[in-house]
Amino acid sequence: MTHLRAQWSAVKSWSGGTSPLARFGKTLVVLLGMVSGAALAGLVAFGCQQNSSVTPPPPTVVSLKITAPATSTAGSAFSVTVSATDSSGEIVTGYVGTVQLTSSDTNAVLPGNHTFTTADNGVFTFTGVTLKTASSDTITATDTTTLSITGKATVAVTSAVVSQLKVTVPTSSAAGSAFSATVSADDSYGNVVTS
Repeated sequence: MTHLRAQWSAVKSWSGGTSPLARFGKTLVVLLGMVSGAALAGLVAFGCQQNSSVTPPPPTVVSLKITAPATSTAGSAFSVTVSATDSSGEIVTGYVGTVQLTSSDTNAVLPGNHTFTTADNGVFTFTGVTLKTASSDTITATDTTTLSITGKATVAVTSAVVSQLKVTVPTSSAAGSAFSATVSADDSYGNVVTS
């Protein structure tokens, strides 16, 4: 204790100056010099131990990634896989939101909503997705609570086999007047079969 008092007296004597800031700076330098190397190493080790015990916050889901086939035939069912991802594109295994599928194809047949569980590990495969309109159709997955969590995929849908001939004629015509009639080969969903 006597030794510390003597050191503190020396600090007060040496730290004299014209400004409080200058005196504080000199005092801080001397006090740091009084800390032994072993004590400083102990403080650093303690700090590392404290930091190592801190649990980082769980990743946040910002989007839904849909994996779907690039092409499909009208009326043919297929599967799509939805993955919950963070801002880095990594799968968030703890996602437990409810996801709904929608499509730009108004005639599409889509499976019902799915509520993710921890057993899904952030990934779920929807089965029985059926698009019926020959076009470039989109499938969108959306979190039903947080609508900004969403994602989409595009599927090129081609017509199925010919199942009917569609004849298009004018709704009226004068007796004896010629008119045109258009015949198209359609599949069962009304898509024109071009080949």
